Amino acid sequence: MHNIWQVARRELSALLTQPLAYAFGATLLGLTGFIFASELPVHAAQPGVLPLDVQSVLGLFSFLYLLAMPALATRLLSQKRRSGSVELALGNFLAGWLFYLLTAALTFIFPLILFIFGNPDPGPIWSAYLGMLLYGAALLGIDLLISALSPNRIVAYLVALGINLSLYLLPVSALSLTSQQNNFFQGVLLAQDGLYFVLVTAVSLHSTTLSLKSKQGRLARADWAKLGGTTAVFILLYLFAAQNPGWRYDSTANKALTPLPETIALLHSLDEPIHVIGFYTAEMALPQSQAQATLQTMQAYTNQLSYEFANPDDNPLLAEQYALSFAGTLVFTRADGRFAKASTLTDRALHTALLRALHPTVKTAYFLTGHGERDGQDFGADGVGTAVTLLQESGFTVQSLNLSTTGDVPADASAVFLIDQQAPLTPSELDALVRYVDGGGTLFLARDALDTEGRIAAETDGLLGWLQTSWGITLRNDLIVDATLAQSGQTIGLTFVGTQYGDSPITQELAQYGTIFNVARSIETKQVGMVTAVSLITTSDQAWGETNFEQMVSAGEVAPDAEDATGNLTVALSALNPTNGARLVVFGDTDFVSNSFIQQGGNSFLFENAANWLVDDLVSLPLTTRQAIPRQVTIPTGQLKLLQLISICLVPGLLALAGVWMWVSRRRVG
Repeated sequence: MHNIWQVARRELSALLTQPLAYAFGATLLGLTGFIFASELPVHAAQPGVLPLDVQSVLGLFSFLYLLAMPALATRLLSQKRRSGSVELALGNFLAGWLFYLLTAALTFIFPLILFIFGNPDPGPIWSAYLGMLLYGAALLGIDLLISALSPNRIVAYLVALGINLSLYLLPVSALSLTSQQNNFFQGVLLAQDGLYFVLVTAVSLHSTTLSLKSKQGRLARADWAKLGGTTAVFILLYLFAAQNPGWRYDSTANKALTPLPETIALLHSLDEPIHVIGFYTAEMALPQSQAQATLQTMQAYTNQLSYEFANPDDNPLLAEQYALSFAGTLVFTRADGRFAKASTLTDRALHTALLRALHPTVKTAYFLTGHGERDGQDFGADGVGTAVTLLQESGFTVQSLNLSTTGDVPADASAVFLIDQQAPLTPSELDALVRYVDGGGTLFLARDALDTEGRIAAETDGLLGWLQTSWGITLRNDLIVDATLAQSGQTIGLTFVGTQYGDSPITQELAQYGTIFNVARSIETKQVGMVTAVSLITTSDQAWGETNFEQMVSAGEVAPDAEDATGNLTVALSALNPTNGARLVVFGDTDFVSNSFIQQGGNSFLFENAANWLVDDLVSLPLTTRQAIPRQVTIPTGQLKLLQLISICLVPGLLALAGVWMWVSRRRVG
């Protein structure tokens, strides 16, 4: 052991006197620093858009070393060293690995900046560095073996590079170096991943020593037996660990990569196979790796779940089979052909998709027509075609309903949608709608601020009076103005972001996306009978409901007065009447569900959640709330450029200067 350490010290010292080593380190740190610097403004201005970690930086670091490691291996195990002892080979490996760790340690400046100016989750960061440590050892072991077997350094480099790229691009995740490392990057430590790296490293090093012994004529039959036995033991351990995905550790602070208890119960109850197809394009490598980590986590609780990934661009027929609207979707399929989709990796989306796949429900949504409502077949800016598509993806059958023709709401209606009517309901239509709701029906109602003649006319149909007397819900005749957004550049502040979310299954997890509304009115409630109303979304405390529309139009400037409601105003609410089971969801805005707005922020999730709460008791059951820990970086404007400059230039520049100094010193000595 002492000899191995002596060799390692000598070889590491030799590496650190090579100007080329400093040039490589400077290039490596410069490129990774550029990636980090490009992400800093996004972290500061748009929290949550990118994970607050160094995953992309370390991913690039790993790829660059994949290209450079063959050169390092051939340098360590050059032709004149191939006749050396086993201690020499192991010492060279240790020297190369320590050099790798030294360059990796230089990247600590990036997470250090995040910790100084923000509060990243430390778990995935140290997990990622642990994965890099194991990845580097396995990669170096493979390349040393190739170097020991190859006739010269050029051949050794080319063959090792080819094998490295093959392991990087290998579609079989169980054999891919990158796939195993990605789990560490996500913050999940799987026993099978750790054993994979140990297996590759140990077998490669053992094979390298046998190759050296063979060239010296000292190879005995027992040596092959030892290699075979060692390999067999590691393979058996790896396979055993692969069959026990529960051997894992979730390093995230709030155990974000561990399913909720309700989802775990569903997974434990599976008595038939569920196959998940993840549709991700080639440009979605990071989201796909996150999805893979999530699905592997779910597999820890059942042996009935399997998964695969498909590129919808390469498999358009498969995407069409599942009515795919956009990439980044997981489709949970059953053997009988039924399926459900999750458009995000949130707890509720995954739980809901699994639940719908197991317990499909018949849901029929009727969109009222005949009063100038927004058109469900229109995919233009003002239409709601995208919203209808989302409902269909959630398992709804969507139909149009003209009450003047049918006279009643059909018996198979799961929910009725009335969005932005421009004319009043007739008395018979209103009676039919009220009968339906009073009989335990559900209604999705969205009415805008009164800024058009049609919307003003619609107010005369008696529907709002019924809402007040039977449900205690009043849609105020005002227009929400948010001074916070007006200060940030809007002329008045009519487009605003929901800032507070009520305690409801409809709004769970929406805070991380935000919801956007435009030219909306506020809603107030009072207690009526047994009705339970929940304010779903409210404005900031800098908002008010402007009632002087003429002044707003003529002057272009407004301020709250005594007649205006002020403070945190409700823009959406849900209501439940336990006496008959009727449910309402009421919005003071219709733009949020239009094609122009529904894909902004969390608007699509808000709409889907509201629709499913209306009709599906199983889905709307509250889930365990995971502790939300906001992750963000706060960087003073004047310091952002400086931090970017430090990330790109400081460490690479110091390494470059050290390399120049080393080169000058060697020339003086030489």
